[in-house]
Amino acid sequence: VCCHGTLEVVDDPAATLRAAADALRPGGRLSLLVSGRLAVVFAKAIAGEFGQARAALTDPSGRWGSTDPLPRRFDVDQIEALLAEAGFTDVNVRGTGILGHLVPAAHIDSEADRVALAELDELLVSGPGREFLRTLGNGLHVLARRD
Repeated sequence: VCCHGTLEVVDDPAATLRAAADALRPGGRLSLLVSGRLAVVFAKAIAGEFGQARAALTDPSGRWGSTDPLPRRFDVDQIEALLAEAGFTDVNVRGTGILGHLVPAAHIDSEADRVALAELDELLVSGPGREFLRTLGNGLHVLARRD
C-alpha cells in the first residue's frame, strides 16, 4: 500500500493506518510519506520567524499558526507509535529533502544543481553516527511491514 501525503490531511491518521493494515496481507508492505515537523521548525527559524518555529515545535499537530496550510506534521516518534498501534513492524524511517527546503530557490536553478543537492542529502544521512538527521527531513519516508 502506498500512502503518500495523506496522513497530514485526513481526520483520523490512526484510523487511516488501521485501514491500510486491513488492506494488506500479513507480511505486506506499507510505503508512507508524511510531512516532518522539525523541517518546518528549522525553515521558520532560518527565515527569522521564531514565533512560528516555536509554535510548530510545541503545537500537538506541528502547525506554525492558523494560516499554516497543513493540518498536521509528524515527528519520527509519533509516526512510529501510530504504526505500531496499527500493527506494523520493521519500521524504517528516512528523512527526505533535508537540505532542499533550506536552500534558497535562487541557488537551485539547473538540473545539475538539483542532482548535486539530492546527492548531498543522501551523503548527509548515510554516514555513521548521523542517524539523527533522519528526523530533519521535509518529508519522512517510512517503510513498514504488517504483522
